[in-house]
Amino acid sequence: AEGAAVIHYFITGQFLWAGWTLGLLVPGCLVQVISFVWFRSDGHHHCFTLSLIHILQLGILKRHVDSLRLALRRKGKGARDEQELVMKQGDLSLLRLMEALLQALPQLLLQTYKYMTQERADVYAVSSTLLCLLSLSWALVSFSHFLCLLRPGHLCLPWASVLCQLLWRMGMIGTRVMALVVFARVHHFWVFAVGGEGG
Repeated sequence: AEGAAVIHYFITGQFLWAGWTLGLLVPGCLVQVISFVWFRSDGHHHCFTLSLIHILQLGILKRHVDSLRLALRRKGKGARDEQELVMKQGDLSLLRLMEALLQALPQLLLQTYKYMTQERADVYAVSSTLLCLLSLSWALVSFSHFLCLLRPGHLCLPWASVLCQLLWRMGMIGTRVMALVVFARVHHFWVFAVGGEGG
């Protein structure tokens, strides 16, 4: 969604918004670098293919595919495969959380601010905002779910419970982002003082 928004901003001559949106995609590269290093430390070969996957920003997607393959393969297998699957899910959920905090959260703030300050509603800003909110909320839910898996005697949460957690996270993050954006619209750069104080 952010890529489509960047192209739209360039085509419509909104170069400042295009630059900000593109610039906030850069921290996501750090997550790809960490994912690549973790793959190599786990003993993965095919360095060229692995490098190409991460250069194309597909490292997280590869981890999703690997986890899905292991989950399908482990049926009827022992506890060792189950432990390996949990560790893969842990790596994936941690990387997704880092990606959400470094990339989705700044994009969420930027696109929400753009939506609030423009006279006409921009469908690209709205869609990017909603997808970033969903991505950030899901990253928090999946990371908390992984922490539950580490507890001895854990229970698998039903999908209804996961959905309720997702909606709760979206509501919590959405209201805080809206409050911050409204404050930024009224007080401009003083929002950084509030953000620094809160951090």
